[in-house]
Amino acid sequence: MRRRTIGLATIGFLGFALVIVATGFQTTSGVAQDGVEATATRTAEEAELTALRTQVAVLSTEVANRGGEPDALVARLGGFRAGFDETLGAPTAFIASDQVMYERETGERVTVTFENDRAARVVVTSPRPENTSLTESDSADWSLAEAREIAASYAPADTELTEPVENEDGSGLVASGTSQDLAAPESTPAAAACVTEGAAGQLEVVFTTPTAETVSAITLTVTGEASSAAAPVPRSPDRSTRGGRTVAASSLPGTTTVNGIQVRGIQARDDRDGDSEPGTLAVELAIENQTDGTLRVAPEHLVLVDEDEREISAVCGGEEPSIAGVEIAAGDSAEGWANFVIPEDFAPDQFAYFVNGESSTRVVFVLN
Repeated sequence: MRRRTIGLATIGFLGFALVIVATGFQTTSGVAQDGVEATATRTAEEAELTALRTQVAVLSTEVANRGGEPDALVARLGGFRAGFDETLGAPTAFIASDQVMYERETGERVTVTFENDRAARVVVTSPRPENTSLTESDSADWSLAEAREIAASYAPADTELTEPVENEDGSGLVASGTSQDLAAPESTPAAAACVTEGAAGQLEVVFTTPTAETVSAITLTVTGEASSAAAPVPRSPDRSTRGGRTVAASSLPGTTTVNGIQVRGIQARDDRDGDSEPGTLAVELAIENQTDGTLRVAPEHLVLVDEDEREISAVCGGEEPSIAGVEIAAGDSAEGWANFVIPEDFAPDQFAYFVNGESSTRVVFVLN
């Protein structure tokens, strides 16, 4: 995957400058006696504060983005604030602490909401007059074909969108899509820690349509991980958890050790109404790495197995803290939950942990 590296500026200097300007503003406001002079000074200093706040916000994002960000996410849904600022220019409005607005030369307005430093929602409004209802037609609105092209420019570059269909509330059209770059943003270790192999992020695009032929706004939203409720798959013979192929087995609660890895199964939480009903199940465990190397616990290393030897892998999210995606240094330990979304007609009777993904090193707990 091609990546772009963003140069880091001197954050300490900007932070120091921000403190100086802020202090000067407070002092001037308290001392100035002339109303006109105080207003002019205050306006100038507020502009400086806004500029510095933008620079510091951008730099803080770049610090979290030390490794760069995928080209597919720059100034797009799932991307960093720095990428939007670099591409669209400085924000024209700070709506909230996590929400800014950009105005493009074409007149369209782009409002971005960030969660954990990433764009979780992007709203693009046609270059119509401000404060006009999006449900009222305007000559500046786009055709559906134009709106789809614009939506594609703000979605991750690898996005595959479905054909738009009428929204349930009748407010417009809606399409859904998937993006692997959205599911696995490599540039933030915290976000990339729990990524299921082959996972694809899921997004939704809503087109607000004041008429059947025109679009006044486009809303792109991250909706989750598309693979989180994958169907169970048959286990390959070398990954069997039964009979002589099982290296270590126990029941919950229980503790077992294999090849220097101690695994303590603590409990299972099952919200299903019945054994074959859909729902969620979480297994709490503690893992101690008694080897000389680093141990990574990937989601696909944690599986539930039914009596037909079908399996499903753990997903990101659910009970916290999640143990999926954790790296355990030599001599260290970690405790957390393996979370599963269980489809209909899948009745797991075992939980298996494949150490480092190796079929020859596995720990199995029988679910009571």
